[in-house]
Amino acid sequence: MSDGLQGVVEGYVAAMRPKGEDFSRALAAFAAAGAPLAELPDLIAAVHKFAGSAGSAGFMRLSAIAALIEIGLRGARDAGMLEDTALSQVRCLGEDFAAEIAGLAAERSSLISGEEAPVYAPFARPLRVLLAGLPEAVARMLTHVVEQRMGMAWSLPDAAMLAAVPAGRGPDFAVAAAAAAGFAFPVVAFAPSRFDAIAAAWPDA
Repeated sequence: MSDGLQGVVEGYVAAMRPKGEDFSRALAAFAAAGAPLAELPDLIAAVHKFAGSAGSAGFMRLSAIAALIEIGLRGARDAGMLEDTALSQVRCLGEDFAAEIAGLAAERSSLISGEEAPVYAPFARPLRVLLAGLPEAVARMLTHVVEQRMGMAWSLPDAAMLAAVPAGRGPDFAVAAAAAAGFAFPVVAFAPSRFDAIAAAWPDA
């Protein structure tokens, strides 16, 4: 690893942490205000930049979480409203985004650690999202949102099955109950403490 690369990543962290904190506050205020549609263009533009720049800097989980938030916000823009289920998802993912920003550090970048491959071009093609070991209601909700807006989603009953995904056939990212390293794709932690809020808002049928 060159000192130049270390400096670039550290510069990204220094520049993007305050911007990420600002976005987290703006997204929380947006959700608390009942998701006013007039605020969507600025939020979408901001989170799209995070989805791309975080991936390029090697912060895969931050990139993937930002991509999921963008899916939800673009869906609201296209539908002219943000349904309760989608708002609940965006609020929960916003908390995950804030947690990633709080822990942003150069050593977590794949460009430094070599543990993960960065995501460079979100939405350059349909996203492929793998849902692993999630409660049924959460998996149904995420499948609906992804397939209606930005790509394709598949479910695995157990997150341990991620290890059997063939090389070269991996998704753009996976969503599981806990983050995991050592894969050629990011694994986003969809915090178990937030499952109840999602499941309660999503219909059984």
